Amino acid sequence: MTVPSGAERVRRRLALRATPTAAFALLYVVAVLVGRATRVEETGPAVVWPAGAVGFCWLAVVGSTRGRRLRAALAIALLGVVTLRVAGGAVPLAVALGLSGAVHALVGTGLVSALQRRRGRPGCRLREVADLGALLAGSAGGALAGGIVGAVVLHATVGVPVPAFVLSHGLRVGVSTFVLTAIVVRLADPVERRLVGTAREAWEAVGATLVVAGAYLVVFAGTVRLPIAYLLLPLSLCVALRLATTLAALHVVLVGGLVVLATVHGTGPFADEGPATILLAQSYIAVVALVTLVLALHRDERHRLVEDARAAHARADEQAAMLRTVIDTTSDGISVVDAAGGLVFSNPAAQAIFTRPPALLSPEETARYYRLSTPDGRPLAPPDRPLDHALRGEDVPATDVVVDSPGFDAPRILEMTARPLPAAAGAVMGFRDVTAQRASAAEVASSRDLFAGVLDASVDFAIVSTTLDGRITLFNSGAERMSGWSAQEMLGRSPSRLHDPAEIAARAAELGVPAGNGVLVAGIHDGGTETRRWTYRHRDGSTKQVSVTVSALRDGAGAVHGYMGVARDLTAELAAAAELAEFQEALHHQALHDPLTALPNRALFHDRLEHAIAGAARSAGGLGLLYLDLDGFKVVNDTSGHAAGDEVLRCVAQRLTACLRPGDTLARMGGDEFAVVCPDIDDDGLHAVADRVLGAVSDPFPLPIGTFRVGVSIGMAMATASTTAEQLLQSADEAMYAAKRAGKNRASRHRWPAAALLDV
Repeated sequence: MTVPSGAERVRRRLALRATPTAAFALLYVVAVLVGRATRVEETGPAVVWPAGAVGFCWLAVVGSTRGRRLRAALAIALLGVVTLRVAGGAVPLAVALGLSGAVHALVGTGLVSALQRRRGRPGCRLREVADLGALLAGSAGGALAGGIVGAVVLHATVGVPVPAFVLSHGLRVGVSTFVLTAIVVRLADPVERRLVGTAREAWEAVGATLVVAGAYLVVFAGTVRLPIAYLLLPLSLCVALRLATTLAALHVVLVGGLVVLATVHGTGPFADEGPATILLAQSYIAVVALVTLVLALHRDERHRLVEDARAAHARADEQAAMLRTVIDTTSDGISVVDAAGGLVFSNPAAQAIFTRPPALLSPEETARYYRLSTPDGRPLAPPDRPLDHALRGEDVPATDVVVDSPGFDAPRILEMTARPLPAAAGAVMGFRDVTAQRASAAEVASSRDLFAGVLDASVDFAIVSTTLDGRITLFNSGAERMSGWSAQEMLGRSPSRLHDPAEIAARAAELGVPAGNGVLVAGIHDGGTETRRWTYRHRDGSTKQVSVTVSALRDGAGAVHGYMGVARDLTAELAAAAELAEFQEALHHQALHDPLTALPNRALFHDRLEHAIAGAARSAGGLGLLYLDLDGFKVVNDTSGHAAGDEVLRCVAQRLTACLRPGDTLARMGGDEFAVVCPDIDDDGLHAVADRVLGAVSDPFPLPIGTFRVGVSIGMAMATASTTAEQLLQSADEAMYAAKRAGKNRASRHRWPAAALLDV
């Protein structure tokens, strides 16, 4: 697929913009010519001016920005002037009508956009009476503004009276714009463009069209000068009430066309009325348009309101049925009473709990049949019952109430909530039997108290037990000490509060399960145990490593009903392990490094040399070795003592390290002997390193007890493809002794296969 270039995309956009502009320009020219063709007299005004509607639609379609609106208005003015001049119109009239058309389009579309924007509606649509009002205001306002501009031009040039031109031009252009734009907007609306929906509607439309056309031909074919045309308005009313609104708009266009044609040809009630001919014809068309469209749109609005009401009623019925189903299927009892306490509604769960609902009994009967009390045994008199509080307008939160009745095997504990209905219309009460839950909670509390002493004695271990859904039921003193949270704060909470959230999330991702309490017990299978290291968070934000062993708790039937975790603080253990690791690291370092200079010793040097030889064989790079022996070092020891000698050795090590390359390895081989492994080097490079070493050692060593001078004899050897570490070291050692024999403080090069001496 070829991607168009930037210039091609710009050309396409310009072509898309130019297409509607060219179409509207052509339509505008045709509309101007059609308008001139409807003049009753050769020099008189036209009966209809469709160019106003074309210009109005032009700006409504292409005028999305101010600049495009102004350019379209300028095109309307120029086309109007040129077309009228070509058609034989006088210059003042052409200029006046051209400017009038541009101003009419600008002002009219601006008014429609402003009115529709205020209502929060799109500008170009005709679905409601308010939309019709906006279109009428835009058509009339634009026509009035354009008429004023045209009248001013004609008055200034040929002396035409301003009021007469404004009235004649404004009515002609306004009615034409209103009628033609209405049908264009309806046909352009994808929602409302439907004409007929069934065959019956189609035949009805055809019949109505024939009746209207026939009636108008009868009335307008004659020359009766009475206003009998208004007797045809009932036909328009029938069309508006029976046919689709778009067909009603087409009906207005049909009527307007018949009136214009008859008037232009001098027939019908409005012919030969002199200057009033055009005004009468346009007024009639305006009345037909307003009556027809207002009735049709009002009918549509009423139809939509009826449909919306039906849909809302259907949704309400559906929601009511769904709510009734939910209420009937819930396990909680729900009862609704009126303001007098009479039962209005009671769901099946409520009926199962109360065989005789209290709302069906009088207060005396209720107090006698149902004895209510608080969990601590205090009786609840009728004024203190939850339902009584709700009837007094009070909200009653979840409250445990003990209910006893002859119809019960044993007293029941009901958790009750009650709320007043709006407008003091009564109250709604919800309740559920929590006898078993409260008994279970009591058993749990008893078990907790039974083992509390034993568990609290285990202060070095954090012992936490949970239910299957992750609610803490036991939190011993060791857990309090380790976490900083009290048992009261943690009971009923999730053990995740003790853990690092990031660690839980990482473990969840590893297991492929959601992050939560399930991660903590995911490793337990078939009721076994799991021990894992976790990070505990203290209340103060600090963390510590713990070892947590989690096991399943079983009831008498062997079913798992919870979990217990025992956590052990690993802080001291991990600290001891860290100290041991540091000690082992120190021992390892001492075994491979010289204690005096901290340089690698002979053992580490041999390992480095083996690796360097292997690397040189793989990369085909050069490998050199320098073997160094200090000259005159014995004199330092003999004259100044071993302490001075040791300090000189440390200084030599520092200078050698400073003058070597980053990848070179310097080692102390023992006594005053050193060795340097130089990877990735050739003969010249090895000589350069040897020169730097000679220069570094030749400078005096100023110490607190005096200044000392030593020299260095250097043996150089380059590795070959078959050289071993021992051979290379022996060759460099032999070259070093050759340097000493040659006079010391110099470098000697070992050559393969025969040795040669090279003074540096």
